[in-house]
Amino acid sequence: MAVLTFSSFLKVITKFAKKKQMTFLVKGLLEDPIKKADIRDRSHKQYRLTPKMCGSLYKGNEDVYPLLRAGMTRYFNGHDKDGSISMLLLNRIVTNSLQNRYIFKELNELVQSDEEIDIAKRRYVNGLYNANKGNEDKLFFREVFMLAIVADNKTNPVAKKANRSLGDNNLTTNDIIDILNSREHPVAIVTPDDIKDEELNYVKELLKVYSEAAHVIFVKKSDLVSDTACLDDFNKQRGYYYAAESIRVGLRDTETYGYHFFDELKSEIFTGLEDTCNKSYASGKEKMNAIMERVTFIPLNSVLMHLPGWIKTQERKGITHMLVNDEKIKWVEEKLDE
Repeated sequence: MAVLTFSSFLKVITKFAKKKQMTFLVKGLLEDPIKKADIRDRSHKQYRLTPKMCGSLYKGNEDVYPLLRAGMTRYFNGHDKDGSISMLLLNRIVTNSLQNRYIFKELNELVQSDEEIDIAKRRYVNGLYNANKGNEDKLFFREVFMLAIVADNKTNPVAKKANRSLGDNNLTTNDIIDILNSREHPVAIVTPDDIKDEELNYVKELLKVYSEAAHVIFVKKSDLVSDTACLDDFNKQRGYYYAAESIRVGLRDTETYGYHFFDELKSEIFTGLEDTCNKSYASGKEKMNAIMERVTFIPLNSVLMHLPGWIKTQERKGITHMLVNDEKIKWVEEKLDE
C-alpha cells in the first residue's frame, strides 16, 4: 500500500528535479525555512542539514526530527497560509514549473491511497488538486508538504524497543506521544488563596480590566469583595491559570531530555492569538473575552494535544494568562495623557 512520507514525497519530486542528489533535495525544501524560522535542535543550535542527515531522511531510515517537525509546522502555519512559500521552494528544485502538474498528480495519488490520513483531509487535498488553479495548486502543495513532514518517515525501521524513553535517539512523534501517554497525568495544583509573586503580572492586568469595567480602582484581590461578579470571575481566571500551571510543573518535574513541550505549546498558542490581539477593542474586558473565546478554537499541533485530558479549554485559557504574565499580551492599553 502506498504511503505518504517525507521520503516518498521527495522521491516523487526527484523525477523532475534539476539535480537528483539527496542533499540538494532535502536542503532545497528545508534549509531556507530552518534559517528564517531559526529552528533549533535539542542542543539549542540551529539545525544544520549534513549530507548524512539528508541521506537518512531521503531513504526513510530516520524520522523527521521532532523539533524540526514542530518548527517547520509553526513556520508554514504562521507564514505560508496561501502556499506561496512552499511553492517557491518547489520551483527552485524542479527543472520547469510546467512539470508541477505531473508532480501533483503523483503526490495526490500518494495522499489518496494512504489510509492513515484522515478521510476528510484526503477529500480536501483531492479537491484542491482537481481545482487545477494557481491558488489551489499552491495550497495543494503546501498541504501535501505538511502531511509529509508530520508523517512517520521510518519506512525501514528496526523493531521498536519496549519501554523507550525520551532520551532515546531518533524518536518519531508517535514514539514521543506513546511515551508521554504512558505517564501519569500531572497532579492538579489547587488554586492557593494568596497571590504568588509569579502571578503578579496577569493578576494586575485582570484588576485593570475590572477597574475599567466597574469604574472603581481595584488594586488588590481583597478590593474585589465589594463586587461579587468581579471576584467570581477573578477566581475563575486564576483557576484557569493553575490548570495550565499543573501541566507545566508536571512536565518540568519529569525527565524530558531537552524537549520543551510546554514552551512550544505556549509559543504556538501565542502565534494563533496574535491577529486577535492586534485588533481594536472598546474595552479591556471586550479584548479579554474575544481572546479567551479565540484560544478555545485555535488548531494546535503540539504533541501535548495528543495526550487525552491534558490540554482542555481551561488549560488553553490558563496559558493565555501565562502569556499575559510574560507581558506578551495586555488586556488594557495604557492611555497617553492628553
